Amino acid sequence: MDGNRVIHLLLCSEDREFVQAFAYYVHTHSEWCRSLKVTSFATAEQLERYVGGKPLWDVCLCAPSFLPVMEKLGGQQECLVLANEKPDTQASNAAVAQSANLRTVYAYQPVPTLLAQVRQHAQSLASPGAVCRKQIGQLAGKGGMVAVFSAAGGTGKTTLALTLAKVWSRTRKVLYFNMEDTPSLPVFGKDDPLAEWLYIMRSREANGTEAGTSCAEEALTRAIARMHEIPCDWIKPLRHPEDYAALGGKELLQLRRMLQENLQYDFVIVDLPSAWHKHVHEILGISDTVICMVDGSTRCREKTAHLLERAPLQHGRRPEKAWVFVNGKAIDLHAADELDERLSFRLHAALPYVPAWKCNRGRLLQEQAVYMQAASRLAELVEARIGSQAAPGITIGENVGVPALSTRAGMVSV
Repeated sequence: MDGNRVIHLLLCSEDREFVQAFAYYVHTHSEWCRSLKVTSFATAEQLERYVGGKPLWDVCLCAPSFLPVMEKLGGQQECLVLANEKPDTQASNAAVAQSANLRTVYAYQPVPTLLAQVRQHAQSLASPGAVCRKQIGQLAGKGGMVAVFSAAGGTGKTTLALTLAKVWSRTRKVLYFNMEDTPSLPVFGKDDPLAEWLYIMRSREANGTEAGTSCAEEALTRAIARMHEIPCDWIKPLRHPEDYAALGGKELLQLRRMLQENLQYDFVIVDLPSAWHKHVHEILGISDTVICMVDGSTRCREKTAHLLERAPLQHGRRPEKAWVFVNGKAIDLHAADELDERLSFRLHAALPYVPAWKCNRGRLLQEQAVYMQAASRLAELVEARIGSQAAPGITIGENVGVPALSTRAGMVSV
């Protein structure tokens, strides 16, 4: 196994003290904190809801009571049975593990010993997570493309896009694009796997020639091979972000198709620039969901309304295609209802405003937690909306359902 590869472990146990001790050891030892991602479950119902979301994992360390859920998915080969949690269940634990022909580990062992067995089991699998990835390929379909746009700067657009990527990356495979000329947040790496492909797509050689198209496909194939080696769930343009701003709808569709076929991304998040250019229209047209961020200013609302009027969205799908979200730092939030009368976008909500550059400050951790809660709820709604877009006649007449949120400006009504 690649030493840089992050192992995703599902820890399923009803013993709260054991789970807390296990998680504490992982988070306090840097060698494990960097190489192991742990998701814990206290009940089989929680695990079943998580598995229903088609996540990826490598090893499942679970008590026997959780095995039926794993067998239902067909992922029992990644399981390690956590036996002997209680003395009176030792015989039943052994019987369950033997009947399922699974490897057994013991909860009373030291945590370093358990972690070594987890790593050994991940290495012994011919293809870690292969069963889960195969089912994702069957169930995820073409995936979803979410575009986040704002007609003005400082509305929290990039913060929301990155937060959605962070939330989805816990249970999904996510690709994040920032197409702004000057990204407002620092980059997450030292190199861009797509740099060669971008150079070819921007060169004259690729414009309408068979040789140029072939070179671009080869470069994209090499980029995908490199992405397999990157231990992260989303990718941000790392070298020349302005190159992405020149991509049109055709090029982005090609990239999306290749990435989803080879890397099985569930969501592609496109962070569009605030500055207007011709490619914004194309990207809005091919996106499954458009999220527009506006603030309390009349100018921003007017620009957003003008944008959505011009956008190449099918008129019958508009209510479910584009959503308008009001940033929580605005004072006059009720004025956003004017958008409903003009464009029939009847779904909007308020989000608390937390500046991106302050998200890591201790004094704003409470506000950040509230923001993450709202963004998690929003992510669920986007998933549900993308999944139901195929159904005809869908209209939205209610609010998102995000509760009233406390911000520095006071309570935000939705």
